[in-house]
Amino acid sequence: MIKFFLFLLILTSCNKNNDKEINEKLIIMKKKEISGEINIANGKNIFNGACATCHLYGTGGSIQLKDKIKWNKIIQKKPLDEIYNNVLNGYVSENGYMPKKGACLSCSDQDLIDAVNYIFSINGIVIEN
Repeated sequence: MIKFFLFLLILTSCNKNNDKEINEKLIIMKKKEISGEINIANGKNIFNGACATCHLYGTGGSIQLKDKIKWNKIIQKKPLDEIYNNVLNGYVSENGYMPKKGACLSCSDQDLIDAVNYIFSINGIVIEN
């Protein structure tokens, strides 16, 4: 399995050095998307068709799509493989319940991984392999 390394971007800062770093990492992500390693467009479609039911507004204790603080906390607490496994196999936390495959039984594992990567990209979290 491909190893993933995470780089967290802090988008709340407005200094030029941080903006340059953010732009460089977004360019890397775009290149990986073009090469097929990361499919953000598919992830967005999957999110809009399945994940948005809970994650758009935080239904059932889920983390809202644009809650950068909570997504960054999750990334800091758990390895990426564990996050993917929680989505694929379901997960119960103190805040709520993540159903197996996010209740999208017609989604492939790759579709769901793409959706997770889309959520991270929205929040400035860059996935690299």
